[in-house]
Amino acid sequence: MEQSLRTVQVSLLKVVVKTYTPMENLAVFEIFYNSGRSKQITRTTKLGEANVLADQLVDDLLITEKNSRAEFDGETLTGVDVILESEQKTKLMLVDFFRTLQSKALQIKHNKTSAGYLDMIKAVQRMEITLYD
Repeated sequence: MEQSLRTVQVSLLKVVVKTYTPMENLAVFEIFYNSGRSKQITRTTKLGEANVLADQLVDDLLITEKNSRAEFDGETLTGVDVILESEQKTKLMLVDFFRTLQSKALQIKHNKTSAGYLDMIKAVQRMEITLYD
């Protein structure tokens, strides 16, 4: 007997850079989303190719929500189908955000003077993207 999966729609609201470590090129992100109620997850990521980072963030978000919605009915684990609202638009916005972030990280890496170094790091740590209010 086949069960139909419940469908949950997820809206990515905002991604904020919480911390950035230039030596390891690591950023810690706070990811705010809504799937019926507001939720938040934290993700540590090594910066790199913007397209890959956007795909990984979306995949992690969907998997996290899918795992949080799974239910055990006594015999089997029943899941849900999780979809991202405006997936293509969201990914394009994330790619642009990660490109800008990577560009600023490269500026820090190739900076030859100490003047303004901490300000550059703080600028990265203040970066955020708001997709939906």
